[in-house]
Amino acid sequence: MNRLLQVAFAVFFALVVAAVRMPAQTFGQVTGQITDSSGAAVPDAAVTLKNTATDAVRQTVSTASGDYSFPSLPPGTYSIAAEKQGFKKSESSNITVQVQQTVRLDLTLAVGQVTESVVVNASAVALQAENATVGITEEAAQTATGRALGCLDSPRTSEDTLERGL
Repeated sequence: MNRLLQVAFAVFFALVVAAVRMPAQTFGQVTGQITDSSGAAVPDAAVTLKNTATDAVRQTVSTASGDYSFPSLPPGTYSIAAEKQGFKKSESSNITVQVQQTVRLDLTLAVGQVTESVVVNASAVALQAENATVGITEEAAQTATGRALGCLDSPRTSEDTLERGL
């Protein structure tokens, strides 16, 4: 009996630790590569990401291979800009980040002065190619749950309720 109690406690403890270590993932990420017009990587480019709803700004610098990443982003709409001395500033807006989504957005810097800029006003590709996770917003989950339960159909009459046993 004592051995059974120890095993039960160990299993319970393991489940509690697993539940605490795996909170719901509610963040997304924007990642990409900065290149020049010939396709060569642009290292040390200043990359700035701005949440258009909150005006929160994050900054990073591209790596030696031109890569950049902004992890742990709350879902929302963002704009991004990349610049480096000797190149025109490149900007893109209307980048939508969803729950557990990695948005890949590569930027190209054209040769020119920093005072010149290339502005792209388009959405980033919504394809989730960076990893295999799937996320859903709370509103979408509630809508899907309502449809599955038949709560979003036309109003029910008392006859429908009796027929379906509801």
